[in-house]
Amino acid sequence: MRMQLELPNQNVKVVKYLMELANFKTYKELFNAALTVLYWCLNEVTSGRIIVSLDEQTGKYKELSMPAFQVATFQAHQAPGERAATAR
Repeated sequence: MRMQLELPNQNVKVVKYLMELANFKTYKELFNAALTVLYWCLNEVTSGRIIVSLDEQTGKYKELSMPAFQVATFQAHQAPGERAATAR
């Protein structure tokens, strides 16, 4: 599948920064890594877990919150028949 995106200049800068930081050579590498992380996060959230960043020295953590996580959690707690009705 071929995809084409139009991004604001600020997002292009972020994409290029992330590619440099992660040493990705292609947009495909970045996209595949992003899909992997999102897929893992959604599986964790729908299993009743939260995604956090932990400061091991202090034990403090910060939860990662995204609208997609809230939707996935809501849908995971619906009965199968309710999911179909909500998706329409």
